[in-house]
Amino acid sequence: MNINFIGLFVLLFSFFPPLYGEDTDVIRMQSGSLLRGRLAGAEQGKLAFDDTALGRVLVPLDTIREITLAKPLEMYYQQTRRDNIKTGSLTSVNGVLHWDGQPFNLAGFHRFQRTPFSLWTTHGRLASIFAYTDGNSDTLNYGLSARWSAEHPIHFIGIDAASLFGETRQVRSAQRATFQSEYRYMHFDWAGLLARESIQHDDFKDLRIGTLSFLGITVPLTCDGGDYELRSEAGATYTTDEYKTAKDGEFAGLATGLSGFWKAGSRLRFDGSARVNMSLDNTRDSRVESRFGIDMEVMTAIHVLLRFEHDYDNLPNPGQLREDIRVNMAASWDF
Repeated sequence: MNINFIGLFVLLFSFFPPLYGEDTDVIRMQSGSLLRGRLAGAEQGKLAFDDTALGRVLVPLDTIREITLAKPLEMYYQQTRRDNIKTGSLTSVNGVLHWDGQPFNLAGFHRFQRTPFSLWTTHGRLASIFAYTDGNSDTLNYGLSARWSAEHPIHFIGIDAASLFGETRQVRSAQRATFQSEYRYMHFDWAGLLARESIQHDDFKDLRIGTLSFLGITVPLTCDGGDYELRSEAGATYTTDEYKTAKDGEFAGLATGLSGFWKAGSRLRFDGSARVNMSLDNTRDSRVESRFGIDMEVMTAIHVLLRFEHDYDNLPNPGQLREDIRVNMAASWDF
């Protein structure tokens, strides 16, 4: 598959074409006036915005009606081999985020924070349409995922991308992309992930702008022809956060854990993982994540997923739970 064909799937992850230019973010105020420029983060509990005419402007959240982001996600990957050079570009830009008076969130997702839609891209499928609901809401969530890969006798390259839309008790929408490269039995994995997410709690409102990157290695401990596998994982993480009501943070961390799967026939697959991600600052903030999932093929190209998730954070941020247990049900159609 060539890069141009990949681009056809990448287009699926853009909400709408840009309304005010490729590199311009736009804020529409409750009064109807517009600010055009670039989103700069958060300052003094307000949204910092670099307007092309006014310069740096601090905008109170309750005065905003809608915000349009020109580039909610942009990723690039290049891999070089001795005999030739391979380049791959995955870009999802030109999206529209409808604010409608609600706070929004730019957050980082890394490979230790697997969400239901990430499973649809781990089986070598080209593309999927998926939908799921969780234990906290009766609202249906839906999205798209795609995968591209190229194999070599000693090398594997994979690109995953997924988009999630919909509403739950915590309103959110996000995009995610992962790049990986594997040599022989050692899996070197780099993920530089930037996702846009909108969250509103029933009794808590916050603003977070963050990025997180993971650089690590996973090693297979057991493998039996693709029927089961157990891997150990370890690596370093780097995170930056900006909050409206919490202290801003910028810290490095370490992550380690185990993950694996087992196939029971051609239509049933079990997977699980347990991981710890701990910051290296003096707070020793750590997060333990456990996952267990069942993926069943009920008809050709139709899959049903039941997934249990448990998170524990010893120092939760305001609005987050110290201990969170979720049950997700999902369905996908591969095409």
